[in-house]
Amino acid sequence: MDSAIVPYLPLPNGRDYYAILGVDRDASLEDIRKAYYMCASLCHPDRESYDPSKLPIDNLAQAEYWLLVNEAYEVLSDPECRKTFDMIGEHGLKHCWVSPNGTPYRFSGDCSNIFEQFQAAYHGVPNGMREPEGATATPPPRIIPVTVTLEELFYGTAKTIYYSRSITAEGIRTEAMQTVSLAIVPGMVDGTRLVRRGLGDVINHSCGDAYFVLRQLPHRVFFAHGEHLTLILPLPLKTVLLGGAFTITCIDGKPVTLLFDQPYCLGVATTLPGEGMPIPYTNRRGDLKIYYLGK
Repeated sequence: MDSAIVPYLPLPNGRDYYAILGVDRDASLEDIRKAYYMCASLCHPDRESYDPSKLPIDNLAQAEYWLLVNEAYEVLSDPECRKTFDMIGEHGLKHCWVSPNGTPYRFSGDCSNIFEQFQAAYHGVPNGMREPEGATATPPPRIIPVTVTLEELFYGTAKTIYYSRSITAEGIRTEAMQTVSLAIVPGMVDGTRLVRRGLGDVINHSCGDAYFVLRQLPHRVFFAHGEHLTLILPLPLKTVLLGGAFTITCIDGKPVTLLFDQPYCLGVATTLPGEGMPIPYTNRRGDLKIYYLGK
């Protein structure tokens, strides 16, 4: 076991939604709306000439930025989500915070709907981006959230997904059901996108793609961030003051006994190498970092 002095309970912050939109942390709601519209217009799936150098973060693919910019706007345009994000970051928002309806925040994933509603509300455009004269637009990706448990991400699993596709031909729109089998590889993480080309919506025989985005359900013990896991462990006051031993169960069910000197400093974190999540397509695993609370 490897121990190091760390700040008290420092959970990883994750992505910076302000940086994705290119605004300051004290930006007004109007500034956030303007930044969102600019970024979303530059990386919209219907835009053929994608130039990442014009965006605040210039090393992301068009589809990736399209997802991120909509998630950033969904969080920062909601006062409660934004307040929570400012205090505890992305990972805290998704794993520690509980919304008024009793569930943690999860990105809806419906980017096209977010953009269309924004345009309708603030720019007077009723639906999507206008199609160039005489051209057939490729439908934007269909985003399908796929809920998974942390154990499913650890061991891997197979899932059969049923979803609807929008079929538009000669101005007539219908819905069709589609079935897809997905292989979840051990070590995939929350937010992993599995792409199925041509299985999204259809406009005049032009098929869009389907993006299946993994959404991990909150775990009752561990917080996952990449290949690493975090555990917040309450210690009995007797153990804190006098030292002793405490046994935990790792994600794979293996018991590990932790030994504490007398007295124990709650500002010390313990790292268990190789007790985190699998690293996909390797035989390696991340680490388990344990922070302690007195009880």
